[in-house]
Amino acid sequence: MLGLRGELGAGKTTFIQGLAEGLGVTDRATSPSFTIIHEHRGRLHFYHLDLYRLAPEDLADIGIEEVLAAEAVVAIEWAERLPADLCGDGLDIDIDFEQSDEDLRRFRFQARGERGRRILESLTTAQPALASRRQPRVPLVAPFEVTLR
Repeated sequence: MLGLRGELGAGKTTFIQGLAEGLGVTDRATSPSFTIIHEHRGRLHFYHLDLYRLAPEDLADIGIEEVLAAEAVVAIEWAERLPADLCGDGLDIDIDFEQSDEDLRRFRFQARGERGRRILESLTTAQPALASRRQPRVPLVAPFEVTLR
């Protein structure tokens, strides 16, 4: 589970669109703000959830536990609204506006559990490829942090 956190307009949906493209999803990944869950097919099964409009007591009604248990990549916008007991293994991604330039975003990746640690390790191993494609303005360090335009 990838849990994305950040202010409105920080780039959570844009990040997920890039993730969907990387997973081979051919339909456009749009924000599920009103539908709550979008399901996509690509190389891997992919769920995109947006919890912005939900209270914790609403989560059972949308079948969140079934989605989280699925053999799929699950990306959740506004993941801070997800109760801790449902977070499980995965990766937290905080996206912040860069103070010096509103077109820049700072991404901070933090592992949760063993699977999250393995994902984070693979990201730090891929760091040279990321650096050559996006030209980060700060060095990538654990817990993996990068600033991108």
